[in-house]
Amino acid sequence: MEKVFSMLYEAAQEGNVTTLRQLLKQDKLILDRLIVINNNGFSETPLHVAAMLGHADFVKEIITYKPELAKEVDAWHSTPLHLAVAKSHLETVKILLSMVDDHKNLCSAWDGEGRNPMHLAAMRGRLDVLRELLKVAPEAGRINLKDRNETILHVCVRHNQLEALKLLVNAMDGDYHFVNAKDDYGMTILHLAVTYKQIETVKFLVTNTRVEVNATNTNKFTAFDILAQSQRSEKDFDISESLRSVGASQTIDQSLLTKKHIHDHGTKNDQSNSNNQKENQQDKTTKMSEGWLSRKRESLMIVASLIATMAFQAGTNPPGGL
Repeated sequence: MEKVFSMLYEAAQEGNVTTLRQLLKQDKLILDRLIVINNNGFSETPLHVAAMLGHADFVKEIITYKPELAKEVDAWHSTPLHLAVAKSHLETVKILLSMVDDHKNLCSAWDGEGRNPMHLAAMRGRLDVLRELLKVAPEAGRINLKDRNETILHVCVRHNQLEALKLLVNAMDGDYHFVNAKDDYGMTILHLAVTYKQIETVKFLVTNTRVEVNATNTNKFTAFDILAQSQRSEKDFDISESLRSVGASQTIDQSLLTKKHIHDHGTKNDQSNSNNQKENQQDKTTKMSEGWLSRKRESLMIVASLIATMAFQAGTNPPGGL
């Protein structure tokens, strides 16, 4: 049996449909046995291998015999669709979506990193694949990353995929709540775009979407506040102008931040001066101790010399003579 499975995996790697048919003719239950062996859902099936390598004909053939294999997951909890999307094998993606009845759930399934196939397509900028997924299961685009308040739009901005962002915003008809959704830190996609200094993304968001330009995060910072506190760069002016043009404002008084910075800086200087004074005092004490020891040493040497001299004289001229 191990030899047969080995031949099946080799056929998947090569995309050899002829070998697959021969093996199925010899043992019609070979694919069922494969599912039973993979009952924990942590083994890479031949369908995973073929999907990852883009062997569309092999994928089509094996799904014809056993469509349930499309739901099996590997060690990273990825389905064959996850792998085909990640590698941008459009034809394979189309086959998987068209031949699996439960394709909507397939598009919504999370991998080990909490991403569904549409998240993967967006983060990698696979626009053709993303269009195909949106056509078949648009609701999968509204699913957050697993255990995180982070939408697919956040994924686009984090990975600097502007074209994917545009495609998704248009597909969702500029949904106000979707565009203004916040992550676990209260950050909207505009907050993120400003944080990452993505000029073109900021321009697109403020001119082509219903994004709230003065939305605040959990720290009560607007996008403009984040820009004001970030390290200066040549991109700041363009971003600032784009934000000002649509009425963006700051909620945090920058003068207070400046005073706080000065106060913190002054406190650090005071601490530094205090430390210097302590070090100087310690140096003085050390020097005084060293001086005392030096004088003590000299006194002892003089006394020792006098004792030695008196002993020598007493030895050479003892009282009463010899």
